[in-house]
This record gives sequence, C-alpha cells and structure tokens, in this order.
Amino acid sequence: MQYRQPDDPNLIRVRGDSLSEALRNVRREHGAEARIVGSRTVYRSEGEGLGRRREIEVLVAAGDGSAEAVPAAGEVTAALAAEVARLEAMARDLERRHDESEATEADPIVAAYPLAGPLRATGAGEQTVARLARLYAAESAGREPTHHLRSLLRASGGSWEDIAGSHLFLGQTGVGKTELVLGAAARLRDAGRRVLVLLLMPRHDGDVRRLQHEAATHGYDAAVIRESGQLERSRAYFDGYDAVLIDTPALDATPMRDDPELRAQLAGLEAMHRHLVVAMDVEEPVLAAAATARRDWECDWVALTRLDRTRRPGRLADLLAAVAVPVSLAAGGRWPEAAPSLPTAEDLLKHVLAVGLAPASAVARAS
Repeated sequence: MQYRQPDDPNLIRVRGDSLSEALRNVRREHGAEARIVGSRTVYRSEGEGLGRRREIEVLVAAGDGSAEAVPAAGEVTAALAAEVARLEAMARDLERRHDESEATEADPIVAAYPLAGPLRATGAGEQTVARLARLYAAESAGREPTHHLRSLLRASGGSWEDIAGSHLFLGQTGVGKTELVLGAAARLRDAGRRVLVLLLMPRHDGDVRRLQHEAATHGYDAAVIRESGQLERSRAYFDGYDAVLIDTPALDATPMRDDPELRAQLAGLEAMHRHLVVAMDVEEPVLAAAATARRDWECDWVALTRLDRTRRPGRLADLLAAVAVPVSLAAGGRWPEAAPSLPTAEDLLKHVLAVGLAPASAVARAS
C-alpha cells in the first residue's frame, strides 16, 4: 500500500508489516531501481476500537527531481535493517509479555506460588513462572519452595578430576565458546588430566597462535583441523587422553552452514558429550534459537557464559525450560581473568534468585 507524502510531492510512502515486506512492496510497485529516502515505524487505527496496527513505512523518491540526492533501494544500510528488526523484536516481546501477564495474574495457582514474585524480580518469563508454579502445586506436597525449584535445576557438579571422554562444544558467534574451551582445558590439566584440544577450521591465524600459547602455558596437547577429513583421522588418538575438547566453528559461520561433510562428520561422532554454549546476556529470540540448536545437534548439556553480564539472572530458568538439558560448565567472566566452574544445582538456584554464582576468580596454577 502506498501514500503520497502531503508535504513533498516527490516522495511516496510505501508500507508493510515488516521492513522486508515494505521493501518488497517498493520493488513490486516502483521497480528494483526505486530510490529509498528512509524508513520509520508508524501506527494506524484499526476498526472502531482502541486498537492500533504497527507498520513499517518506507519513503520512496518519485520522478527525477530528487534522484541524485537519495541512495538506491539496494543501498539501504544494514544498520537500518538491524534497527528495524530490533524494534520489531521489542514490540513482539512487549506484546507477548502483556498477554502472558494478563493470563497468569488471574491464575490462582500462580498467585499462590511463593517464588512467583522473586522469579519475576530477577527477570524470569511469565510462562516459566506459570510452569514452575504448576509443578510446585502438583509435586511439592508442602515442600519448601526453594528446595523444589532446586530439584528442577539440573547441573553437572562433581570435580574436574572426574571429567573424561570427548566433548564437542557448539554455539553461535560471539557466545564465548573458545574462551570456555581454553579455560576448561586449563582447569582439567591443573587437575592432572591428560587433555587434547582440537580447533576446527579456525577463523584466522590469531586463533591458532592463541591456542598454541595456551597449550604451551598450561601443558596440554592441541591440534588444528583445517579440513573435515582430518577430524575423522584424528579420532584414532582420542583414547590416549583423559579428555578431548573440540572447539567448533560458530553454528552461523560459513563452515558449519556450507560444509555438509563437516556437519556429517560432527553428527557422526558417537559416544561424545555435546555442549551447547549459550551466553546469558541473551534475549528471547536467542533462547528460541538455542532450543532449536539443542534439538538439531542432539546436545545433552548446555554450558553458560557471560554470567557476569547478566542483568536478568532469572532468564536462566527460561533457558533451562527451553533446552531441557542440564548445565555442564559455567563461566562468570573472560578467561583467564575468571575460570569456568562445574556448577551444582545449588549454584543455579542462587543465580536464578540473584544471590550467587558470581564470577569465579582465576584458577591457581601449580608451579
């Protein structure tokens, strides 16, 4: 749908429910060479009630008068698209929270749940609060509510001396996956374990040099896998180590997206612990993507990073409800300033209620 801009005869407004739809409308109505002036979020009344509908409005130059002053449609900046996507996601999140709060505030089970208020205060979602309230009502039989919640928060616990086998680490770009792997390798070596770290298809030589430095500093073995066939051949050496840690390319990076042989090799690795690494300063869309990745890669653990950046610690309850697997590792800060830990259910409970799981200090080194 298009509108003539009343204060400028050379501008036409084209609208859509999203930026991508508005741009499709521009191309359909004005051709691929249409020139874009800008875009904005607009609202219009809907029906006779108080409701309103949100749309994205794109301004298009009409005629030759302003053709030289504006960029081509194909030159709409990534920053503009990202900002519109952010606003759309925020609007969806606000609408979802409004609908959830209306549905749960009137629920007597949720109203009677002793931890509803504390969980909301730390940022847990309403669906998670409602689910925990119903589980508590059905299973608690008068148990202290924090004890019941702790029983639902599964974690690895244990000690570094007990960790063994092969471990595959998966995650999106920027979640701190490599930091976690390097920190875990150092802690395992400090516990006397024989450790091998494999770096799959590194982004650049800087990653390789850092792995070499870390391995030399902490006394574990390391290797770089630059093509998928090398991974299969390296499996013959796994039995010589107590623990093998495999740092993969980001799930949204080119090797994992476009190399079917690599994906097949990773999917075919049997008897391997699969850790989905999730940064805890994420928002709702990332939690949904984490649940999908957990299913696609059959991960049996979730590892947490950026606990030091979390403003809403209750989101951990949302994450665990979404991925439905226990927590293996937790990193409270960047390595080596802070070392990863093996959290217990009690640690997770304290974090969800915003009373614990602070960033761990750097692990002491044996001389």
